[in-house]
Amino acid sequence: MQQHRQFEFFASEYLKQNGFQTEVTPAVADWGVDVFATKDGKRYVVQAKMYGDCRTQVNRQMMMELFGVMHYFDCQGAIMIYNGSITEDAKNVAEKLGIQLIYLELPKPANGFSYNETDVFATIWNDIRQLKGKVINKTPDAYYKIEDVTDGDISYRNKNNKRHRESSDLFRRIVSYIVKHGMIRQSQFRGEFNTYSSAFITAILAQTSQLQVTKNPFIIRFRPTKTANPSES
Repeated sequence: MQQHRQFEFFASEYLKQNGFQTEVTPAVADWGVDVFATKDGKRYVVQAKMYGDCRTQVNRQMMMELFGVMHYFDCQGAIMIYNGSITEDAKNVAEKLGIQLIYLELPKPANGFSYNETDVFATIWNDIRQLKGKVINKTPDAYYKIEDVTDGDISYRNKNNKRHRESSDLFRRIVSYIVKHGMIRQSQFRGEFNTYSSAFITAILAQTSQLQVTKNPFIIRFRPTKTANPSES
């Protein structure tokens, strides 16, 4: 279930990279919609089917149901994003109903990366260990000097030379949240984790090989790998 949820977030990210504005629906009670997407004034319902190599295929019933959901939510288009196989009659129904089909591979683990929370954190914390002794620039006049990184915490000084320390457990809980939800906004740190060090944490996670940070608003998510080009039927 967790990896299926990640696929929904990666599908949303793929659409964003192709000019859509997106909204991922809740994990439960989504009424058959994984993502709402908008582009050029047109609103779409999106389903993300992650079947991979299993025997389940995207079929014509799924297309008919998606078409019905599109009308229920008064949308103007429907998109089926999948990474497994699809039946020929499903393609025919999609073509007749005007449903866009996109084949999209879930990014594969790179450099030993795993979606297992323990493995993910171990990889990310190992990257953070390499920052010891380095200066991380936030802005031209603001920076963090990393003094030490141990199993238990990371200590640093800011531009005022004031010493601070953040626990590795805080980073672990944030990484766990990203694994489960696919992303986290910097603005969530205070409410979710009771920390005022959101800018520092974001700057540190941006230095890791598995995470990336986008701005306005600041969002931390896994780095997507190159995906297949969209195909329509």
